[in-house]
Amino acid sequence: MGLRRQHIHGVARAIAKALQAEAGLRCTGGLGEIETCIAATIHADLAAERTLNDEADKLLDKQLRLLGAAGRDLDLEKARQLIKKELAKQRGFVL
Repeated sequence: MGLRRQHIHGVARAIAKALQAEAGLRCTGGLGEIETCIAATIHADLAAERTLNDEADKLLDKQLRLLGAAGRDLDLEKARQLIKKELAKQRGFVL
């Protein structure tokens, strides 16, 4: 289940306000610009993770086809997570 646009912007707004209040962030463009930038970053990160998930699924499917009957006993979720973790590491993507 993905995050809705309104939730992402709510999180971005909270982060922007916290940066302004607690870290003393000052922006000539205003809080809205900071919120927009943070929201765009979150959207990009979520898109990159969806791509990573798709690639992990494809690699897992490929490996299962190669293993044939020997792949029946694999914990598929654990195998998928290990593949995803390795792909993320190769790409410098923090999960």
